[in-house]
Amino acid sequence: IQEGACEAQKVEGADVQTMHLGPSDYFGELALLNDAQRAANVTSLTDVKLLCLDRRTFGRMMGPLGGNLQDSSAKYSGV
Repeated sequence: IQEGACEAQKVEGADVQTMHLGPSDYFGELALLNDAQRAANVTSLTDVKLLCLDRRTFGRMMGPLGGNLQDSSAKYSGV
């Protein structure tokens, strides 16, 4: 997210977990890293300016750092 605010919601049964995102936050990386469907729905709360990467470009840019990003995915345990 370059500008603006978003909200990520993950629904598991009757439980809804919410995470607020703003400038310099990112989302969707776990689906790209794990070749999986996205785990949450992200909705803009304000006008936003987003930067996006396709899977191939993301993989090239991350290279060996992809493992570090997977390790940091623990912050999503609440979402």
